[in-house]
Amino acid sequence: MDLKSQKYDRQLRLWGAHGQTQLEQSKICLIGANNLGTETLKNLILPAIGSYCIVDNKIITGSDVGSNFFLEKSTIGQNRAKITSNLLNELNDHVQSTFIEKDPHVIIHHESDFFKQFNLIIVTELAERDLLLLDGICQKWNIPLVIVRIYGFLGYFRIINSEHTIVESYPETKLDLRLDCPWDELIDYAYSFRLKELDTMGLSHVPFPALLLQTIKKWNENHDGLPRTREEKDQFSKILHTLIPIKLNDDENVREAQAHCFKLFSGTKIPLDIDNYLKDPSIEINSNSSDFWILMFALRKFVQNEGSHLLPLPGFVPDMKSDTTSFVQLQKIYHDKALVDKNHFKKHLYAAYEKIGRTCCDDETIDRFCKNAAFVKVIRGTSLNSEYQNSISDSTKGLLANGDENIKYYFLLRAVDRFYQLHGRYPGSDVETQSKDMLAFETLFDTFLKELSIDGTGFENHLKEILRAGGCEMPNMAAVMGGIASQEIIKLITHQYVPLDNAIIYDGIHATTTTLKL
Repeated sequence: MDLKSQKYDRQLRLWGAHGQTQLEQSKICLIGANNLGTETLKNLILPAIGSYCIVDNKIITGSDVGSNFFLEKSTIGQNRAKITSNLLNELNDHVQSTFIEKDPHVIIHHESDFFKQFNLIIVTELAERDLLLLDGICQKWNIPLVIVRIYGFLGYFRIINSEHTIVESYPETKLDLRLDCPWDELIDYAYSFRLKELDTMGLSHVPFPALLLQTIKKWNENHDGLPRTREEKDQFSKILHTLIPIKLNDDENVREAQAHCFKLFSGTKIPLDIDNYLKDPSIEINSNSSDFWILMFALRKFVQNEGSHLLPLPGFVPDMKSDTTSFVQLQKIYHDKALVDKNHFKKHLYAAYEKIGRTCCDDETIDRFCKNAAFVKVIRGTSLNSEYQNSISDSTKGLLANGDENIKYYFLLRAVDRFYQLHGRYPGSDVETQSKDMLAFETLFDTFLKELSIDGTGFENHLKEILRAGGCEMPNMAAVMGGIASQEIIKLITHQYVPLDNAIIYDGIHATTTTLKL
């Protein structure tokens, strides 16, 4: 094992070498080098993102030093982007960094092409009008935008991405044995076990797929199709047990067969969401299509032809009670069938790439796709502009109607941004203007709720907490939200695991979270 593999061993076990490569090729932009921004970047620099750029024109104050452990008293009066970048560089010498000592407002309004170079943009501090304009820029260039912020004991995280595709979603199980539609080699293997001629040791080591296939053969002598009713399923179970002519002291394989019956009875079919993807308009590919949709196009061709309305066989065989020889034989049968399916799939894929004049993706990508075809995901998000221009989403209405307490902070944060837009400060942040801020913010919030046709009853305590916090940023909240943000960002970069869809609110006082689809 080389030094790099040793250094990143734990994370390579999570997302593999190909995920690490995507991470190391990423270019991240952070707008706002506050304590939350540096916490988030820290968690991305340690696993080795490719590079990052911090955009921040603010000067370090005593408040920054008090809340950000990357800063020291001696740095007061210097630029935040420069100092935090220099200190973050010490965490991983494989990561490249730059910083821009310029007001983000100027770049967003006058130099928007600057953002084209990045794979993802993180925002921790930005006025509402600038954030909405940045959202439009990210939508134009198809760049994921992540908003993360803390406000006292309140945390908020939001992913804005027009489309995110995932091949390796890591479901709890990938079991796909196709026992209800076996092929010749699997049938021959199953029938090679002469159960009546085996002793107790031999019977207890017959792999459960062979037991079930022999049970299906027996069942089909008097029935048409697999069991459907409870009575039929009980009859099937009795046939399974009668196959074993003698009592076994170790019947683990029989119990495994019994446990697999529920999967068998439900039958092998294309999952509903995958079937919907195969009908998605994006599957009509062109030269600008992503590799994911070209792979899906080839998958549809396979399903319509060699697949006989089934997906490619993954070829994965789970651990089971068996002797080594029988288990290895079973693995080979599944591996060979999966290879045949993959080769048929590749034929359609090569034709698809040739059709649009592009170079085909590598064999490792094809292999991963075939193994995970039943579990791919497509997440389509909403832009910030559509969120602000349209009425509140059905999921948000449902949370309000069900009395969710955290969702109320979402509306308060929206109102806080309006207040900041008007006054240039957060409500309650200045001791001398607290009373004035309270009246002004309550009026503004009441107007905001009326615009959305929301009853303001029950917001009183939440409103007081917002005013009490005054926009302060505490290190412990920065650590929690920085951890959440970096975890989801890694999912977005590697296209592995299923990221949040699409927002979360964290109440640090009660340690509760609410996820919502905005």
